[in-house]
Amino acid sequence: MSFAQEQAAILADVGRVRPYAAVERGHELSEIPVNLEHPLNSEIERAKKYSNSLNEIRLRLAVLESICQGTLTTGSENFDYELAAVNLRKILENIAFGSLTANSTAYEAAYSGIEKIWRAKKLLDKLEQMHVNFYPQPLESPKITDGVPRKIHFELLTSGFLTHVEFVELYDLCSQVIHSRNPFKPDSTINFRLPVIEWTDKIRSLLRFHLFRLSGLPQLWLGELEGPDGLSHVQIASPT
Repeated sequence: MSFAQEQAAILADVGRVRPYAAVERGHELSEIPVNLEHPLNSEIERAKKYSNSLNEIRLRLAVLESICQGTLTTGSENFDYELAAVNLRKILENIAFGSLTANSTAYEAAYSGIEKIWRAKKLLDKLEQMHVNFYPQPLESPKITDGVPRKIHFELLTSGFLTHVEFVELYDLCSQVIHSRNPFKPDSTINFRLPVIEWTDKIRSLLRFHLFRLSGLPQLWLGELEGPDGLSHVQIASPT
């Protein structure tokens, strides 16, 4: 079986309920049978919302990459940068609010007034008050060990991903671009500090494989930004 086939077998789309779930031991997962009538499985429907959010991020990253490659353009460099800023900002909001998708009350409370929040630190402070574990934990690609049960080992990714600090920086940069620029200011150039493609790479590294917790639910979840089928997936990874 190829590695891609292994991934397809391990990371199941929550839309297709499988009789296995992953159980975390440190950062090691092993397959165990699951009682499909257990209350845990009723929460899969709520996890679909997170999967939908991941899929939106995946599609927006593809738009950004097309802009960077020059295959998608408005015909104006400034307008292209503004289009990139809007998509980056939407991606960051999906990352920030993703862990609240299973809790409608928390989501509505956090989302209330977001149109007035242009500084990321204020937004993240608000989210951390509601759900301290809202930010994804990036993982390296899994190492799979044969056996019964089969072990799937993940190490935490230590570099190359969008950090909490960089999230704040990028969010604020995007907000500056989205705001109407003052035509009387001498320096009104658009500056993302890094090339947009480097920001997209950092976001991909953050979400390629990651652990996250949904607000209001005790389980640990494993997310995959883009599986072998080209779609995003989530899977339960209950802590032991």
